[in-house]
Amino acid sequence: MRGDDDGPLITPITRRLPIQADVAKRMATNNVAQAATRRFGDDVKPYDLRRTVTGNMLESGSDLSVVSQGLGHVTPATTAG
Repeated sequence: MRGDDDGPLITPITRRLPIQADVAKRMATNNVAQAATRRFGDDVKPYDLRRTVTGNMLESGSDLSVVSQGLGHVTPATTAG
């Protein structure tokens, strides 16, 4: 249990140093990119995965403004374009 004290959300198993959010994001992105490369070859890039997931979310009925915010776009028009 995390407890009442502020602290890092993600920590390494050794508990020596907390993993910063940007490092955790980079590690997750790299893991996905490596798995995609193993499965589909070198032609698949992280942007291809991002575009595919975005398209799947919109096709399944996700709200455009929510998807847009998740992608960090300033306006939903950027996501829809």
